[in-house]
Amino acid sequence: GMDVVIDSVNIDAENVTISGSTGTYDDVEKIKELLSGLPYLREVKIVQANVDKNDQKVRMRLTCKRQV
Repeated sequence: GMDVVIDSVNIDAENVTISGSTGTYDDVEKIKELLSGLPYLREVKIVQANVDKNDQKVRMRLTCKRQV
């Protein structure tokens, strides 16, 4: 399984932004694919994915459009 920590989820009228950390860049891609498969989200984009020098975790931020 994936080791994923979600730090924040921001939802407004049109967008959802998810921030957190995971173990690898591959995990970030898998999370993007999972979110893309949800019927109420579209245009899932990885806007940030950087390795934290302190703990070697990948810090990520993804944005999606809400399907209304």
